[in-house]
Amino acid sequence: MSMERVCANRQQTAAFPRHRLFKIRANDCNVRAGEHVVAETTVGYDFVTGEALSAGCRGVVEAVNWSTDGCALFVWVRMSE
Repeated sequence: MSMERVCANRQQTAAFPRHRLFKIRANDCNVRAGEHVVAETTVGYDFVTGEALSAGCRGVVEAVNWSTDGCALFVWVRMSE
């Protein structure tokens, strides 16, 4: 087996995690880090418009961090395929 073929196979099977980022109101956060979500899971309410935001994918909440502009949170969801 040639080295080129090994490298080609490695590149095809290597997968990088994809993430979705949500900016939500801090007092309306419905998820915690480590929780599993599905497409219909309500993550929280949009910081600007106040509309309910659903995850839109299956995955795991990686982190929930404070935003610098006051009462907002950033929610990172790692998407599973």
